[in-house]
Amino acid sequence: MGDASLIHGDCQNILSSFKSENEKIDVIFTDPVWPKALSKLAGSHNPHDLLFEALSFIPMILKETGRIIIQLRCDSDPRILNSILLRYPFIRTAWLPYAIPSRQGRVLISGDIAYVFGKPPKSRVGNRVLPGQPHSDFCPPAQSNHEKIKHPCPRHLSHVEWLIEKFTEPGETILDPFMGSGTTAIAALNRGRKFIGIEIEKKHCIEAEKRILKNCTFNQI
Repeated sequence: MGDASLIHGDCQNILSSFKSENEKIDVIFTDPVWPKALSKLAGSHNPHDLLFEALSFIPMILKETGRIIIQLRCDSDPRILNSILLRYPFIRTAWLPYAIPSRQGRVLISGDIAYVFGKPPKSRVGNRVLPGQPHSDFCPPAQSNHEKIKHPCPRHLSHVEWLIEKFTEPGETILDPFMGSGTTAIAALNRGRKFIGIEIEKKHCIEAEKRILKNCTFNQI
């Protein structure tokens, strides 16, 4: 169904080695550390600089026809997206609602928002237009009821699979520089894409590998 490479390390150091044209990727898809993130997350002390430095390697690693997809919770400050270079045009936002919202103080946490930049995917049967919200079947609870995930901030697999299906093309290579527990990897492989994931915390790399082995069919890891 595809292949996956999981890399344990600092994404800034690893991305600097993506210099060959043959190594360039099609899509950067990530859920970065956001402003006011949990202090237990690596990089939470300065998420703006973390994302800026990671994305500074984009011109070296992303194909001219590539896309950038950033997924944030609805209460995440979108000004962090100033890290994205103007050479990558904005395509659209996509609203990813939760079936069961929750409260954080006075804020109702009702979903995630994906921001899509770059060149749109090619038109194909079943994907002629680029929608802004998934079908109700892809509106899950905030956390999965079927899988216990140790990462403190996982995204729901249904949302990520929908984004990959609608905003990437079959066979493309997707890079997540902040892989976490591997939800993007599972979604990519399930939808016939290739995946490269980078995660600075070894425990999350181990969890991602276990989740992929349990949930995916793939060629190599």
